[in-house]
Amino acid sequence: MEQRESKKVEITRPIDIVALTEEVENTNAEVVLQREGRDAARLVPIEDVPDDDEGQPFTHDDPLWSIVGIFRSEGPGDVSENKHKYLAEAYLSHSKDK
Repeated sequence: MEQRESKKVEITRPIDIVALTEEVENTNAEVVLQREGRDAARLVPIEDVPDDDEGQPFTHDDPLWSIVGIFRSEGPGDVSENKHKYLAEAYLSHSKDK
């Protein structure tokens, strides 16, 4: 990892974060914010991500489609699909107990 030039700024009052951000962008140098002589925070430039790291578009022949529907279940695990049925059964069994 390359060593970056940094500027230290002592925080004793409210600061203009926009101006500091512009300075970081323009100089490509980090700014270290300090309180009472100790490093408190660091503003660093964001490195540009190369275009080839952005990934590929999702298509219909993508292997990810092979996992669609893999977690289907029958019986007590399919509550979201049959919630009304299970609620009705629960209400009916509860009313029969009285």
